[in-house]
Amino acid sequence: MSNRLVLIKNTTLNNKTWLGQVVSPSAYFTIPNADLLDWYSDEKVLKDITSGEAVINDGSADLGIVKGMAWLNGNGLTRVDGKLAVHQTSRNQGLVSYFTGCGDSEANEYDVGGGGQMINAQHLATDMMTQYYRVYFNAAENETHIHEGYLQWMDARNDKISLEFIPKVTPYSAGTNTNYTIYGGYLIIPAGGDGLVVVTPGDEVLVEVPLNEDGVQAGAGYWDADWNYTTKVFENIAPNYGGVGKYNMFSLEVVLDRFINKICMLGSGAMQISTTDSSMLGHNMGIKFTIATMGMNHEWWWNSAISFFRRKTK
Repeated sequence: MSNRLVLIKNTTLNNKTWLGQVVSPSAYFTIPNADLLDWYSDEKVLKDITSGEAVINDGSADLGIVKGMAWLNGNGLTRVDGKLAVHQTSRNQGLVSYFTGCGDSEANEYDVGGGGQMINAQHLATDMMTQYYRVYFNAAENETHIHEGYLQWMDARNDKISLEFIPKVTPYSAGTNTNYTIYGGYLIIPAGGDGLVVVTPGDEVLVEVPLNEDGVQAGAGYWDADWNYTTKVFENIAPNYGGVGKYNMFSLEVVLDRFINKICMLGSGAMQISTTDSSMLGHNMGIKFTIATMGMNHEWWWNSAISFFRRKTK
């Protein structure tokens, strides 16, 4: 087995400590090949490389951020055994694959798949022809991206299924001269004293604006806030009149994005909804399944599993 020479340089004027190793200003430290994965996974190392307080050296020259990260990881260059490593994925660094047939508990922000809504149902001939199932995932402290879906059904008769992203809703009441108003019939935005609705402090439900594949917010956001990791609630909720805030509040459940649209199921079978892409699920966004039974009401079954990329899986 051949080893790669990977050094990290302290570019600051002070000592830096990474994974217990103190590195003097302008000095290099040779990272043992056996420890490369630990160094590549360390948040402080990655942060300092990104900020320029550290650079990676391949034994012959200091590397830029992108090449340095690739050399440290071996991804796109060579692995520890010297072989060329090529791997393409829509999974962000630090996330792992996660397959589930249920949501997270809404009562516990720490929960990952332990007590949420199961994604399956038996439709009885006496049930409503159209039924809705809402599944939520805790994303405030657990970055979450939806990737693929899987469907299975039995005794269907061209029955339909749709899957959409939806926001949780903020309760409100009518008022005058308030700091809130409704825009477009569903979005609660700042009003600055001339608003027409009242939101009681503590009732705000902030829905995170997801990031697109370039790490840029996928839409406007009219509120900012700080998440308290101890109390599990938002603090310092403030308006963002420029529309570049991190969060929104919704007065009405609307479709934010659609993943599956009226796919028909006949007889008994299964289907994989395959894609190479992934989409971020923001905090307080949910997944809504719409199940439409067609023709004469009848008994049938369906279930689904969803593939995610998540920061934590337990």
